[in-house]
Amino acid sequence: MFVLQLQFACVAASTLLLTAWGVEQWRRQLQSWETIMARVQPVAATSSTWVRFRSAGVAMEVADYAERRCRGVDPAHVAALRNDAVRVRVAAAKAMVYAAGPRRA
Repeated sequence: MFVLQLQFACVAASTLLLTAWGVEQWRRQLQSWETIMARVQPVAATSSTWVRFRSAGVAMEVADYAERRCRGVDPAHVAALRNDAVRVRVAAAKAMVYAAGPRRA
């Protein structure tokens, strides 16, 4: 009986998570250019790693927006923007993990 309840709980949790993800994707597709640009923070040489991580995410959303709504955009430029944003995100994530790691004496 416990296994049946556990299976039901797993299916229910999966359904809720997938529904929430789908709603978030739908909202993201409806964003205007102004709402995307309002989330951009200036990235200076002294800015935090978290700001760089978030700004790279906004850059990926800009690439998605350009693919969906801009006619005549060069796919190579969109791919380059997306690749650069992923590189920045990976580098920022590595830096955050490294900073959170144990310190040697």
